[in-house]
Amino acid sequence: MFGLFRPKPKTSEVDAIIERYGDVLATPAMGTRSVSVLQDPKSEIKKALLVAMATETDKKRGDALAAGLIHLAGFQEMTDVEAEKIRGFHMLSAMASQASEATLAEMATALADFGEVATRYGEMEAAEMMLLKAEIKPHQERLGF
Repeated sequence: MFGLFRPKPKTSEVDAIIERYGDVLATPAMGTRSVSVLQDPKSEIKKALLVAMATETDKKRGDALAAGLIHLAGFQEMTDVEAEKIRGFHMLSAMASQASEATLAEMATALADFGEVATRYGEMEAAEMMLLKAEIKPHQERLGF
């Protein structure tokens, strides 16, 4: 899907911003990520996606641009420590289903600490997603996606 972020040939700075953002989205990650991994400011990525959606005529690409805009909510301002806690929470959560009782007891403290940060950023991400969905609606109606 993120290959649709690669317009050929590259025609503008908008396309270049979207392509760089697509490269970041193609990198696997768990949970909310720090905006520091983005190559362009989040506000510029948002503008580029909205500009591209406003002129897009291809339904499939329009859908990919809309999905990219929604995924932008998954990038938040955070410290490196908070980003590590979010990664740690998701890694420990994934490991918990296979852990022994003794290991689970040891993991509980870390999960509680990491979980508070992950929950806070998850709530921020969800709130931003709702706002971004409202911005996509006119484009969805026009392109029928």
